[in-house]
Amino acid sequence: MTNYLVLVEGVADEVFMNAYIKKLGLEGVVSIKSCDGYTNIKKQAFINILQKNTDNGGRNLIVFDADDDCQSRRQELMVIKNEINVDFDLFLFPNDADHGALENL
Repeated sequence: MTNYLVLVEGVADEVFMNAYIKKLGLEGVVSIKSCDGYTNIKKQAFINILQKNTDNGGRNLIVFDADDDCQSRRQELMVIKNEINVDFDLFLFPNDADHGALENL
C-alpha cells in the first residue's frame, strides 16, 4: 500500500486534514505535516521530508490555500516544485479552482 504525505500550511489545516483522514479511515496510510506557510516548502527540512517519502515509494500531496489568486498560487508552487526537484501533487483550497482558503469551506 502506498503511503501518502500531505503537507499543509498551518495548524488549522493540519487539524482539519487529520479529522478528514480519520473520517475516511486512512490513519496509518496518510501522514499530515504542517510547514507554517507555503514558502517554507523550500526549506531543506521539508524538502528532505518530501524526498524521503518519495524514496520510500510514497506519494506527496501539497494542500495549501489559493488565497487571492488560484492560478498565480499554482504557478508559484510549480516554480518551487521545479526548484526543489521533488515530486508532489497539488490541491488549493477551497476547491482547486477559485481563490480562497480553508476557512472558506
